[in-house]
Amino acid sequence: MANSDERPDILSLRPRLHGDLPGTRRGTPWARLRVAYVSAVAALFELIDPRHELYFVARDGEPFYDVARLATRNDPERARRLHLLNVSRLNMDDAHLADYLAQEGLSAGGDALLVDIGFCGTIADKILSTVPRKARERIHLQMMLSLREGVPSSRTFLVRIHPRGASAHPEWLYRLVEASEYLPHYTARSDGFIRSKRDGRWHPVQSTQSYDHKPAKALRYMQDLAAYVASPPGKRVWSETRGLTARLLASAWRGDLESLKQELRGRRRLVEAVVRDVIATLHDRHGVAISLADVGLASGLRPITHRWIYSPGTRLGTDRGLSLTIARWIGQEPDANVYRVRDEAGRAYTLSVVHDEREAAHQLRQRLGDAPDVVELGRCYVLQRSINRAANPLH
Repeated sequence: MANSDERPDILSLRPRLHGDLPGTRRGTPWARLRVAYVSAVAALFELIDPRHELYFVARDGEPFYDVARLATRNDPERARRLHLLNVSRLNMDDAHLADYLAQEGLSAGGDALLVDIGFCGTIADKILSTVPRKARERIHLQMMLSLREGVPSSRTFLVRIHPRGASAHPEWLYRLVEASEYLPHYTARSDGFIRSKRDGRWHPVQSTQSYDHKPAKALRYMQDLAAYVASPPGKRVWSETRGLTARLLASAWRGDLESLKQELRGRRRLVEAVVRDVIATLHDRHGVAISLADVGLASGLRPITHRWIYSPGTRLGTDRGLSLTIARWIGQEPDANVYRVRDEAGRAYTLSVVHDEREAAHQLRQRLGDAPDVVELGRCYVLQRSINRAANPLH
């Protein structure tokens, strides 16, 4: 088994700009993503108490963690409160998850913010249900893009990757953000935890490889991010976002709605994004009753879909014009992302829900073996294997 926390510290790398790094498959340039990572972390540093612990969920939280590490290079007090938490769908049901979380300090009961890229909070729910209740009550959740009621999105992040990111409903932006998950990663996804005999610590490990496990390419992205953060444009984005967030947060704390409205009259998208983040933070973490309407902002666009794909009752239309309506989830198989479901007629299926055709192809090779059909469901690809194959309407 390979150790999943052998990813190098970004501070140990030689910064170097690489002008040829591809963006996401959805067309977001890497240069724009760099700005988004820096902006999101800069805002977070103002929105949370510097004495609070900050946990970034790997692997998709790694760029945010790297920016935070670079920003606290000369601030050892705040740097020691930064953590990279390696929990994924593949290892979240491991018997030693509680041991790993306790080791990382999340069970200690201090104030903490858990930062995940998105989207429905499945991993965060597992983490929160695993730590002791007293610790759970002091942990807040922040997603870069949230499809879950009550959990805020980082509008400061979203507006940097799309012009409508300040106000659009998160489902409009889901594909853009989700595509960033498929950039090269230094490690494969962890599928368990093992206690090292050498240092006595619990380490996330992986027993299989994943298609986006590309260490050499991932290092180039890390080097480029480090160089950008240290560059004049990167420093300007950092200082501009922190300064704006600090100013708007101070106005909101004072209840100075006129100052917020005045800032918004300039119609700068970044200002609107930060105002929305400030209001969400004060409401969700401090109970401050300022609404978007109080400063003249609409709540956002309506969702483009009626149901999230994982919800019971979802009707899964296929490219063949056939469909399967999920009546309920029976459970999750040991292999993450593989679920047992029943349709309205009571027939049982095994579905592997993924979000990208490349991952679908990888799972076909690595996991399912019997080459099931791949049917495109618009928002997801489903590798489907019927428990009762003869009764499967998708065949």
